[in-house]
Amino acid sequence: MVSHETEPDYFIGASVALRDDQYLFFYGRISGFYQINKRWSSVTGYGIQGITYEDSLLSEREERLTHTVSQQIRYSFTPNTTGRAEYRLKATEFDSIDYDSMSHFALAGVDHRFSETTTGTVVAGAEFRDYDRNGRDSTSPHVEAALSHRLSDRTSFRWVARASLEDNEIFGFNERYSYRTGVTVNHAITDKLRAMAGASYVFSEFEGDVFDSINEDTIALQTGLAYRVVENVDLRLSYYYTTNASDDENRVSLGATATL
Repeated sequence: MVSHETEPDYFIGASVALRDDQYLFFYGRISGFYQINKRWSSVTGYGIQGITYEDSLLSEREERLTHTVSQQIRYSFTPNTTGRAEYRLKATEFDSIDYDSMSHFALAGVDHRFSETTTGTVVAGAEFRDYDRNGRDSTSPHVEAALSHRLSDRTSFRWVARASLEDNEIFGFNERYSYRTGVTVNHAITDKLRAMAGASYVFSEFEGDVFDSINEDTIALQTGLAYRVVENVDLRLSYYYTTNASDDENRVSLGATATL
């Protein structure tokens, strides 16, 4: 996925919660699946994520690149329930400021199919992060959850939540721990035209360094239309509204997405 934005996008959780400047966000992931036997399987994954800003000062403080390698061992308890044990290694490199870090994750989770139309996932564990700056390290709980439900042949609903340590791109704070939750609804109006609406809430705790520790609440709303031009290309028209302690913002965007 590649996204060029002016405002922060709370549905990807990549930028700061305040209006900064135009930025380019990109994300990619590849994984390989191996069926060991009837019940046991293995999934190996690699992901890359980055963000760059046009403003030179923001680029120095917030530009970063993250690589994540993951390994899952999965066990099928029943045809509808699969357990997993997972290890992740994540390395984040900032362009200029000394906030580079290396994280190790120890996680366990369950994927369950409640019905033909509803599936859910819960993953929980811990992140062990080492910072290059001053040799700091921290241990934090890491929780992910998701629920997907198909309301009809044309309408689907998805809820996601995450509590985790996040990359702290704001100068003057040691780190940020965030609680994120959001829902999205997608509806196919026709075979080519789709509508989407979503809402998300983010609560972040910033640990003080140069500045005192602070907390921040943010609510974001989004709605839009997507039109399928060709098989893998969509034109998108979207409206966003966000509110937090600093201000309220409205934004309209027009763009295109391609799936390869």
